[in-house]
Amino acid sequence: MSELKIDDSTQGQSIESVQLTVHDPKDFQEGGSEHCRALIANGSLIIVLLLASKLEPEVLGIEVSVPILWVLIGVAHIYFFTMWRLTAPVEADKENHFWNIRGLYKQAVLGGTKGFPGKTKAQLVFIRAMPIWVFLLGLLGVLYGFYTHIRA
Repeated sequence: MSELKIDDSTQGQSIESVQLTVHDPKDFQEGGSEHCRALIANGSLIIVLLLASKLEPEVLGIEVSVPILWVLIGVAHIYFFTMWRLTAPVEADKENHFWNIRGLYKQAVLGGTKGFPGKTKAQLVFIRAMPIWVFLLGLLGVLYGFYTHIRA
């Protein structure tokens, strides 16, 4: 909320203060669960590709090099996390900063949940903490997969 003071002396009237409020666009508050599911699916794909004994990627009949595959999966992984972060609430996010590292850390390790019932903790793990861990582990998986195929 911002406060604005206007003094219009030419009209002979004085306006003390005007209160302005800014609301997020409607689409910034929607789609968090879809992006979370896409992030988890992409993380699962990364695990499957890391466990594969042989990679021969082909898209629409066109053979793609393995390093390109890892780069594209990495870009998709970062995109899904970014969209989840933009649309889902994060702990201690009063100023709406994108890189709320303290809030993300607190959310990932379930900080401040002492005394919560077990069902609530499970909801927090699967709805709020899991996308953060999937992103971090998926990013490490992409880097490892890219590195091993570049080195080979």
